[in-house]
Amino acid sequence: MAEAAYRFSEIEPKWQRQWEDAGLFHSEPVEDLPNCVVIELPPFANGSLHLGHVRNYAMGDVYARFRRMAGFNVLYTGGFDSFGLPNELAAQDLHRHPKAVAEEVMAEMRRDFVRLGLSHDTRRIIGNHDEGFYGWVQWVFLKLFEQGLAYRQRYPVLWCPSCELTLADSLALGGTCWRCGTTVEARSLEQWLVREAIFADDMLASLDRLKRWPSQIKRIHADWIGRREGADVRFAVRRCPEVVITAFVSEPARVPDIAAIHLAPEHPAVAAFDAAGLLSADVRDAIGRVSRNARADAQGLVALGVEAAHPLTGADIAIAVSAALDVRTHDGVAVSFADSPAQSESASVIQDLKARDAGGPAVRYRLRDWNIARQRYWGPPIPIIHCPRCGAVAVPERELPVLLPLDIALDGHGNPLDRHPTFAPVACPRCAGSARRDTDTLETYCSPWWYHWNAKHMATQDPFDKAEARLYMPVDVMIGGEDQARTCFFHLRMMARALKRAGVVELDEPIDTLIAIGMVKAGGRKMSKSEGNAVDPKDIIARYGADALRFAILAAAAPESDFNWSEDGVRRASSFLNRVFKWCAGIASEVRVDSMGTHVSIDADYSLTRKLARQLATAVARTTESMCQNMFHLAASNLEMLFERIQGYEEEALKRRKALDARDRTAIGVAFSAFLRMLTPLCPHIAEECWSMLGGTGMIAQAPWPQEFPERFRKRTP
Repeated sequence: MAEAAYRFSEIEPKWQRQWEDAGLFHSEPVEDLPNCVVIELPPFANGSLHLGHVRNYAMGDVYARFRRMAGFNVLYTGGFDSFGLPNELAAQDLHRHPKAVAEEVMAEMRRDFVRLGLSHDTRRIIGNHDEGFYGWVQWVFLKLFEQGLAYRQRYPVLWCPSCELTLADSLALGGTCWRCGTTVEARSLEQWLVREAIFADDMLASLDRLKRWPSQIKRIHADWIGRREGADVRFAVRRCPEVVITAFVSEPARVPDIAAIHLAPEHPAVAAFDAAGLLSADVRDAIGRVSRNARADAQGLVALGVEAAHPLTGADIAIAVSAALDVRTHDGVAVSFADSPAQSESASVIQDLKARDAGGPAVRYRLRDWNIARQRYWGPPIPIIHCPRCGAVAVPERELPVLLPLDIALDGHGNPLDRHPTFAPVACPRCAGSARRDTDTLETYCSPWWYHWNAKHMATQDPFDKAEARLYMPVDVMIGGEDQARTCFFHLRMMARALKRAGVVELDEPIDTLIAIGMVKAGGRKMSKSEGNAVDPKDIIARYGADALRFAILAAAAPESDFNWSEDGVRRASSFLNRVFKWCAGIASEVRVDSMGTHVSIDADYSLTRKLARQLATAVARTTESMCQNMFHLAASNLEMLFERIQGYEEEALKRRKALDARDRTAIGVAFSAFLRMLTPLCPHIAEECWSMLGGTGMIAQAPWPQEFPERFRKRTP
């Protein structure tokens, strides 16, 4: 008989169609089953999927399929990060509209999701630029505004004078715009901020509750909050008695050794010195240069020729402007010390400061309020109207969403909304007088600030329905890159607290388990198009199949670890799957499988089957534990070993008896049934095909996991 060929190019699309036709992965909350939510962070809709995405989504799909088989009602969904600067710049480069580019990219990524065999509830996958989606983003902003948690004030930003855009710090490394290379400037602009800092203590104290979050992410959050105890020290300024400078010192014992005060260029004292005539023209010019260079030179200091009085020693303390500071860090004030060890005790210094009314104990945080405004086009318009009589007025909820006009042309300069003839002019909702819409848009990380909540209901459905939230929330598993520790993973914790304060939700920690995945590298470097070392997943799928790619990338390393991509791994995975398929085809005429649930016992009176029973029980227990702990690389290893033992059983039985008897066929059927069911989350297409070949009932995607889900791994209940 000719050896069966594993034709993945035919098998994989066949099962993808059958899953979709059956609506197998559509989910609604139910009360008589445990509900489970699995969500991945969305990709930017400005390019094609890369291997880092594949790793992310393969893990999400493995966990979702595992939980379904373990008896959970699983909602597995995602989305597309289709707003923001990366999308706007991609469209600008292509001389096209961002919406057209985003929707074209999303369509191709959806096809990629299907090629990978992902079991998303595809009805709920949507782009952030969808009007039904960003209307809720604006609604959340208004809830923050009502609570005083969103506010507007002048705030220092990095500005590219060529692109006429504000830039994140990460896009201005070295003091130049990452896009055009122009030297960026520090400017103070009216910005919208969210009060994150008021939640600092609660977010810090709650880290111990995040039992299923990676320890490194919790450490990053603790560091990002940066709670420090110390002392505030107040300095009177000689020749300018109306100015008092307060500096925080984390080591109060060193207060007597303070030798100099450094101020950010934007610190109010600098303007006060200038207004008092204390700064020479040369000093003003030097400060201007420090400010414009956007702190590219971290050592840049400008001596002001102004001194303060040390509150304890009376010594003269020099004051300088530092390029290394801005008012977002340490309140724009830092001190330097004489080069000598502390000679005092912290408690006595603090007592002395209090006695002289010159300071006292204090707590500071590294965490600052979150600047959410962007002076660019492609994002949710901020739903505020500025009235000369009424001030900042919220857009009425009935008028949401405030739609982004599509009749614009991107020319790379400034915000097109400022120049649009009809977007900004509007009547004030409060007094009906002439007013103007806010032309800033919300930054990229505002779009997913609620999207994990209640499984992404859209349009007229309320994503914050509390009854549904009690069934679904908290999210069982969220998956994303470790590089999101200070952004998405942090903001979503803060936002839950803000929404809870506003009475919108009931949870302050919305994610039970977080998987923060490491990076896929090539030659020790980050894999990217700009590095010229990117690998196209579609090419790998075309040559080896989606299951081989999934198995290879899952087996390569623990989820949190970086690893170097090598095609050797996918070749090994392909070889393994080919062996499974050919062996299965070879025994198809003799062995049947069925969904035996938790039953894994085999004829105890037969020595060969007793051995296989022990091996199978061990493999099921270890694989279940590995899946529950998200150690998918260990699950892959366990499955390879189990398959070898099932093959070994057949070989030993044939040596003894020349042909399989009824007990052998039962033993192999039981063991291979369990093997295929445990293989299903990792390699769903080949598992379905083998299940079908061996007479399995229904689709294996709906078959039960061969062991009950361990109680200790169920999510915490609020």
